[in-house]
Formats: sequence, C-alpha cells, structure tokens
Amino acid sequence: MAFPRQRGFLSTARRLCVSLLVAVLLIWPAPVAAQDSAGSVRITTLEAESFPQMTLYFESFDEQGQFRNGLTMDQISILENNVSLALDDLKQVEPGVQMILAYNLNPTFANRSQGISRFAAIQTALLDWAAANPPGSNDDLSLASNTGLQTIRLRGSDDWGQTLESFQPDLAKQQSSLLSLSEALDLATDPNPSALMKRYLLYITPLPQAGSLDALKNLSKRAGQLGVRVDVWLLAPATAADRSPELVAPLKSMAEQSGGKLIIFSGSETLPDLEQSIAPLRQVYQAQWTSQIAESGTQKLAVKLELGGAEFISAPQSFVLDVQPPNPIFLAPPQSMELSWTHPSREQAAQIVPASMVIRALIEFSDGHPRTLQATRLYANGELVAENQTEPFDRLTLPLSAFQQSGTVVLQLEAIDQLGLSRKSIQLPVEISVAPKPNLSFFEWLSRDQWLIAGACAVALLVLVTVLHRRRQAPSINRVQKRRLERDPLTQPVPIRNEPLPRVAAHKVASSGPPAILHRLPENDDLTAALHATPIPGSQIALARREITLGSDSKQAIIVIDLPSVDPLHARIYRAPDGSFYLADAGSIAGTWVNFAPVSARGTRLEHGDLVHIGRAAFRFELTHPGQQSRPQVVPYEEERS
Repeated sequence: MAFPRQRGFLSTARRLCVSLLVAVLLIWPAPVAAQDSAGSVRITTLEAESFPQMTLYFESFDEQGQFRNGLTMDQISILENNVSLALDDLKQVEPGVQMILAYNLNPTFANRSQGISRFAAIQTALLDWAAANPPGSNDDLSLASNTGLQTIRLRGSDDWGQTLESFQPDLAKQQSSLLSLSEALDLATDPNPSALMKRYLLYITPLPQAGSLDALKNLSKRAGQLGVRVDVWLLAPATAADRSPELVAPLKSMAEQSGGKLIIFSGSETLPDLEQSIAPLRQVYQAQWTSQIAESGTQKLAVKLELGGAEFISAPQSFVLDVQPPNPIFLAPPQSMELSWTHPSREQAAQIVPASMVIRALIEFSDGHPRTLQATRLYANGELVAENQTEPFDRLTLPLSAFQQSGTVVLQLEAIDQLGLSRKSIQLPVEISVAPKPNLSFFEWLSRDQWLIAGACAVALLVLVTVLHRRRQAPSINRVQKRRLERDPLTQPVPIRNEPLPRVAAHKVASSGPPAILHRLPENDDLTAALHATPIPGSQIALARREITLGSDSKQAIIVIDLPSVDPLHARIYRAPDGSFYLADAGSIAGTWVNFAPVSARGTRLEHGDLVHIGRAAFRFELTHPGQQSRPQVVPYEEERS
C-alpha cells in the first residue's frame, strides 16, 4: 500500500526539480547578450578590395545597449597588426532595417482587458509607433501570419499604416502554429539591398504547444545563424514564467541569443516602444584609412574608441591579404638605336642627336591592388640615368649624350610603390650605332677677324720669302757641270736598292689539340658583367669534329647542357672547308645568341673571342691558333734609267 504513495512523491519531486532548473535558466543571462558595463565596439564588415585604401563598418553601444551617435575621427583609431593608424574619414551611415512582423494567432488574441482585446491593443501600439517613427528611406516591412506572408518588403510609412489597419483576421478561426515564424526566417535568408542592412523580427505569439518545442528550438538556432534580432511579445498570464517555465524558456532563449528581449503581455501591461529595439540597428559607422600592410599573409584589425578617458577596443578581426611589389615591364622597347651628330660651329661643339629617347613602361600589380607609386627609375649599364617622382610614372627619358661610341647598352626599370615595395624589370640589351663625330675644317674654324689676321700674315710671309730669295748669293751649278759630275765615276751617284726584310714564315705547330674551344662562363643575370666574365676552370669544350650538336638530351646532342632554358637539340657548331667555324640555331625556344645578337638556322660565323649564349648558358669561343695580321712592307721607289 505504501509503494504507490512513494511513486507519487518521486514523480512530484522530479517535476519540481525540472521547474527549478528551467527557472534558473530563465534567470541566468545569455552570454551572447552580455555587454561591457560601460559599452562596446564591434566590427561588422571589412572591405579590402581597394587596398591600400581600406574601409570597415563598426558599431558602438553604451551601457544601456543604445547606439552611440556623434563619434568623431579623433576618438577613433585603427589597430592594424597592433600598429595604431589615424583615420582618413569617418561617417555615420544608415543602411536601413528589414523589419518582419510575425503573428502566431489563436483565439486568445480576442481576450479582452478593460474592454479592449489583446489584438487591438497590439495593433494600436504598432500603429502609434509607425506614426511617431516614420521608417527610414532604406527600411522595409514584411508581415507574416498563420496563413503565410501577407506583405513583403513594403516601404513608406503610409503603406505601413494601411497594411496594419487592413490586417483584421478572424481570431476565432485561428489555430496556433510555427508557420509565421518559419516563413519570416525564410524571408530573412533573401539577400538585402545592402550587406550592412540588419534584420529585425517581432514575433507575437501565445504560449507554444508542448509538441512544438523541438521545432521551436531548431527555428531559434536558425535565427541565430542568420543574424536576425528577435523580440518576442508573449501573450500569456503574467505568472506564465513561474507556472509554465518549460514553455516560456525556448522563447526567452531565442530572444536573448539573438540580442533581443521577451516580454509577457496579459492585456493590461504597456507594450514597449519598438523604436528602442530598432533604432540601434539603423545606424553604423563607416571608417576609412590608408593601410600600411607591406607583407602578404593573415592580418588583424581592431577598432579603438577613446571616450571620456576610457578605451574600448573591438574584438580583432582576421583576414588574408596578398601584397606584392609593383612589376615594371618595358612597353614596346627599342631593339637598336642609331645616333648622329649636329654640325659643329665655333660657338658650339657637335652634339648627339637625338639628345634623348622616351622609354615607356607598364606598371603591373600582380596582387590585384593598384596603388600610388613613389617613383619609377631607369638604369643604363647598372647606373641610374632617369627617375620620375611624379606623374607620368610610365614614361622615362633616357639621355643619349653619353653614348658617343657604338656598342651595347643594358637597360633596366625599377618601380617603387607608396608602401615602399620595389621590384626591377628584366635587363634589356639595346644596340647603339653612333656615326663618326664631325670636326670643323680650318676655314670654318676661322672667324671674320681671324681671316683678316691670317691674310695679313700670309702677305707678310710672302714679302719675307721674296726678300730672302733675292739676298741669296750662293752660285748655281750649270747643266754642263752637273752632267760631268754624273759621268765621273767618282762623283756619279750609285742607286742602292733597299732589300725588303724577308717575311717570317707562319709558325705551324703540329699539334694534336682541337682547332677551337668553347669556355663555359659563370651564370650572371647582369649582362654587362658577362662581357668580362672569367671562364669556369676545367669547363672547356673541345671543338674537334666537323659538326657538334648542343642540347639537354644526350640522345640528340653530343654536348649536353643541363639547363631548363636549353632544348633537347638546341644548336649546331660546324666547321667549313676553309677552317672557319659556324654556329646555327636548331629551332630552340630560348634562342641562340652571339654577342647578344640572335642566331638563325642559317648560322653565323664565329670569331675568336665571341660571346655565345645557348639559352641562358654562356660560353666564350676561342681559336687555338688565332691568325695574326701581316704587317705591310715598305719598298723604296726606283726610277727607271733611260
């Protein structure tokens, strides 16, 4: 007989424990809704597409959870990777609010208090709010009920009022369900006109049915994922939280987890002002600054607010940014230049023409973030010859007055951006051909006054020669005496023929060595340095065959050069019948070059000391016995005797 009474006691105790646990959960504040007692700062959106010009949006709330208006630039700074930066601009903008009113109707909405139904009291509060607080230009209103969506994204205060007034459902026929809440959350998934636009859901409902609590929890979780703030107006007795905590708890949890509130309306209480909940959602601050990030990778940002001697710092937000130096590229560069001289005069020496040439450049930002440049530079043979620190950065003037002899000049570009990042272009060899320098003739060199002086000197010299000629007293030898002297064996001049020195025969060395050698040179990106590079010891290649193939594939080439820029069969060196050597390209990609000039498949003759490039592999061609130029012999002229 005692067992049934004990079971009843245990059942009552379990129900009491569950009720106490639910009550504790209702009293305990939700962590998401908790705020700093003095306020908070929160980053909502970051825009880095225009880097280094950065934009972020943030909110600041006071201790009552109300939006802080009127913040100024001197109160806000950006912590960029823990480095404090000042703002370039700060604006308070109003992106608007998407408001969704969801009615979960049932016959209890018709219950009256002081002669006014609950539904009428709610409608009056909503209409008064709409009249006192016209929606912003970007706000919109949607209405959902037990039968689905009634209006979608309606704008304008007049339309709002008309929609609310015309909504008069038959409350006696309504059956409570979660359809309106589900439809409202479906609508919240649609993209807003602006990513900054926030969503607000007012859910007006009676106590949920016990069988719908699991579905209600799922919808509550979905609201949190969508970032929708939910306020709940619960139509129930004032003691519902104590008498039915298991039914009130899911609604309270949904509101608090989204940052909203739950109020219980029995019909006699004063409904809260909606503007207290919606106003903080309308405003947001737009902050702009110039970033100083100069390295790729994960970056961190935070907003610091200094207000009344206190500091408020937002939670840091991480993002990944790719930052690369600017890449300068030659745009339609010259392959060669021909220079001449101006005609000189007594006042001015001959000058190189043209005096300069414009080198065009294309500045590429491979990271996708075009930005301002500090400078662009032009180098010639490794020396800085031009620099632009203002626009135009894509045109640099190369002075040509220093190039007075034919040769090769190596050009290179450099670009430096506003972050201090810099990069140089590839080296570009350009052949320069300079005409012989003209000189002034003696007659062009003389001025008018100098002509007069020269004429006077010539007349004086002529007079002097005449006087000296007349004063000569030496007797002359007549023709008869001259013939006697020529016939006299003792005085007759004897012509002596100067024998030319015998030519030294070319020294022929019977040697078993190769007639020519290729010396491997060290790799160097500086083309100027390659002209004077020292061969790598022990790297010579003997050219003893009639034809030698060069490449990276040992099956196709006799000489194997293991470099990425060398094709399997890259080039051929062959010896002509006269003993000269020729180099021909075999259709390679990187090309074959002699003294920086490209070699075709027809080939070009190699001279002693030529610089040869097989792709990027550099060699110097040398003959084992280079020929010597013979010196000219001087033979005295001998008159023929009659």
